[in-house]
Amino acid sequence: MAANIESEEATTINDVISAAKTREKYKPIEVNKQIEPETDLGNLLIADINLFERKNFKKEKDEILKKVARDNTQFLFNAIWKLPIEKSEHVVLVKLPEASTVLPREKPIPKPKPLTKWQEFAKRKGIRKQKRGRKLWDETSQTWKPRWGFKRANDNTNEWLIEVPGNADPYEDQFLKREQEKKERVAKNDFQRLKNIGRSQKKGSELTPTQKPTRNQVKATINAARVSNASMGKFTPKLQNETQPKKSGKKRKVLLAFTHCRRWQSTSKMLRLTVLYRCKQFQLHLSILFIQEFYI
Repeated sequence: MAANIESEEATTINDVISAAKTREKYKPIEVNKQIEPETDLGNLLIADINLFERKNFKKEKDEILKKVARDNTQFLFNAIWKLPIEKSEHVVLVKLPEASTVLPREKPIPKPKPLTKWQEFAKRKGIRKQKRGRKLWDETSQTWKPRWGFKRANDNTNEWLIEVPGNADPYEDQFLKREQEKKERVAKNDFQRLKNIGRSQKKGSELTPTQKPTRNQVKATINAARVSNASMGKFTPKLQNETQPKKSGKKRKVLLAFTHCRRWQSTSKMLRLTVLYRCKQFQLHLSILFIQEFYI
């Protein structure tokens, strides 16, 4: 009997010790604060304005920050569980309220893009965009092929024979005509794209400059275009009643510092001496050449 009593007491003591350890491991759910933190459940935000003691904070900074973070997180979860709960497919859901804190934006709200000319026309006429499939039935191969791009359906560029229309010139190259029509369509689409970009700009809907250039500006543009070829305008044909523009600037002349010949090729010896004197790397040659020229 005594042995049984001792064993029961040992089990109870072990249970108490294990319960104490679990309590130390799992902290309580209730959080007590001197000043209750402000919560914004819409943004899952909590603001704690409680103060710390400076002495303890300097010594045990990491532990205090971990404890405060844990308590504030527990406080936020307690506030979330007070909201109405819904169950959906064995999952517990909580519907958050609207946010009360206004968060600042890094950039301004983007403005809506202006409509293109076709979009304005379609909106005015009530035309709805219908999405077309990517595949199209090819009558020649009796298979489904892509609508656009490589190996597209009903591709007429691979035809080796083109029927000449009745009202067309029989000697006209139909293959070349088809290529030119395609280039014109591409250019037209590109022009329409540029017009849409111009309409969307703040300055105006036209791509041409709004201010009329002055007479001097027109002359400067013509002169710059004249000399912008390989011959610098030497063989550029003149326009009717066009005056020859005055040459601006001076032609640079290259002066040789010295040559291997004993006699200099220039008649102005003093000029060459001045050029040599200005060049530091020829100061040593200056004295030698001067002696050779005047004393030898």
